[in-house]
Amino acid sequence: MRKISSEQYDALLAGSRVLARDDFGDKVILLTAERILKLFRVKRTLSSAGLISYATRFRWNARRLAKRGFCVVKVLDTFRINQPPRTAVIYEMAPGETLRDRLSKSQADMQALLAKLAELLAQLHQSGIVFRSIHFGNVIVDDAGDFTLIDVSDCRFQRRPLSLIRRTRNFHHMLRYEDDRKLFDSIGVSEFLDFYNKTAQLPEAKLAVLNDGLNKLLATDAPQPHL
Repeated sequence: MRKISSEQYDALLAGSRVLARDDFGDKVILLTAERILKLFRVKRTLSSAGLISYATRFRWNARRLAKRGFCVVKVLDTFRINQPPRTAVIYEMAPGETLRDRLSKSQADMQALLAKLAELLAQLHQSGIVFRSIHFGNVIVDDAGDFTLIDVSDCRFQRRPLSLIRRTRNFHHMLRYEDDRKLFDSIGVSEFLDFYNKTAQLPEAKLAVLNDGLNKLLATDAPQPHL
């Protein structure tokens, strides 16, 4: 991965706008020419990100997801910055808005969009993919209602469909935010899993386990998201 200087980084940010930040600084920046800059920091002293950066994982995962037929953002560049100490990825801005924003604005197509989310999740799970960063803010919906995945640095790939334990954990990842849970309530667990199983084709006994796991999840408070 190439390195860029502080001066080059400052030049890259000319005319940009910060889209997301946390207590540690900027996280997502809209650059000129409809490009998105995503910044990553190493969150723990002992971390695999010290060996393979999150930016590199983002590029690798985007390529692997695209090869498996999923619509994902196109990566343009990855690099390392000394100040602030970050790795970064630049990708093309996906047309549309986040699923969270779309659902918050309109009730009219809520069921159809959540049904499509259930189908997408089932396709990922049947393909052996855990998209740990999946939530309503990491799926872009365009005007035609098609989905694009963003923030794909944290994915796990295996050769066979996911186990029930991994599927249940991924539901936890999807519903980590209280606002998303409220939107999810508009369709409910049973109906969401009905749409999910049109693609997953799980036996009734396994579907009942997922149903129980989702209901238990929604009966507890949403966890505080990690920074």
